[in-house]
Amino acid sequence: MHTRLLTALAILGTGVAFAAPVPTKVAATGTNKTRQALDKKLTLKSEGKSIKEVLDILREECSIEFVLDAGPLAQLGIDTTSPLCKFDVKDGTVADVLKASLAPFNLKSGTIEGGVIVSTEDGVIQKQLRQRVSFDAKGEPLGELLTTWANKTGANLVADPRQKDLERAGVTLKLDDVPLETAVRLAAEVAGYGVVRMNSVLFVTSEERASKLRPDADKPTQPSAPTPVFQIEPFPVPGGGGAAPGGVPIAPPQVDPAPPKVGR
Repeated sequence: MHTRLLTALAILGTGVAFAAPVPTKVAATGTNKTRQALDKKLTLKSEGKSIKEVLDILREECSIEFVLDAGPLAQLGIDTTSPLCKFDVKDGTVADVLKASLAPFNLKSGTIEGGVIVSTEDGVIQKQLRQRVSFDAKGEPLGELLTTWANKTGANLVADPRQKDLERAGVTLKLDDVPLETAVRLAAEVAGYGVVRMNSVLFVTSEERASKLRPDADKPTQPSAPTPVFQIEPFPVPGGGGAAPGGVPIAPPQVDPAPPKVGR
């Protein structure tokens, strides 16, 4: 079931998919412009460039921003300045070059508001689905909300084409600065529908269908773990033992014993 659904979602494509065209107030800007830039053709060869160098070249070629997700990369010990990117792309796309340069590091990329995020696969999903959104909907169609959010954030929001009334279902809800995934789940709930996450896709369908798919679905995304902070031990208090900076134990200072008292 899980495999068949993912195959169907892949056929539907990126963004929001519906059984029929859905009206939208959003023009072909933002993440749509980023996707168009990623389809730009170019020829590029590298005998040993770093990730950072490749991203700088692509930034100049297509005028979009590439963001390195520093936290996960640091935790994995990935050095973005190491000259390990070797590829030869002829008349390919910017996306092809990006994929070839990230492959040696097992990294992925994904479209977000403002550009492209480079991270681990889980890191990309987390960044896409936890982008912040605010809205005040007063009877707006669920389909229009999904289209607006998909165009704004670049996330994969897929509506079940078998649910004929889904795109027209009204939503009256106000949320301020919440993760995108939370907004989608709550808006769908208010409209009488359910949501399941399949990898990077939020699939909006009937509550009954969502309940059947949920055992095979991925759990909701969680906030990313904070970047580790390494504490430095303070200097010891005079007169006692302790640890020097860096955790090196030190002995308490030696004090000469007081001279014995001599009786009168």
